[in-house]
Amino acid sequence: PSVTTVTIEEKTTKEFPVEVDFYNKNKMKDGYTPELPIINPKNVSVTGSKAVIDRIQNIKATINLEGVDQTVEKEAKLTVYDK
Repeated sequence: PSVTTVTIEEKTTKEFPVEVDFYNKNKMKDGYTPELPIINPKNVSVTGSKAVIDRIQNIKATINLEGVDQTVEKEAKLTVYDK
């Protein structure tokens, strides 16, 4: 095209705490229950346009507990949820 419109937005960085969601708790081995998770890192920094950053509600890691009967250490993908 001979003309292009470009939107310029303010870039910002904000730190958010990481929360954990467990799923398949009911599929853990009998007699076991999850305790409070130890999260590392506890916070993550997100950089983007101010409009996008302002819409972020929380950031969560999801952990599958199916068949778990001992302490587990898992790497999880983080999911960003908006308001």
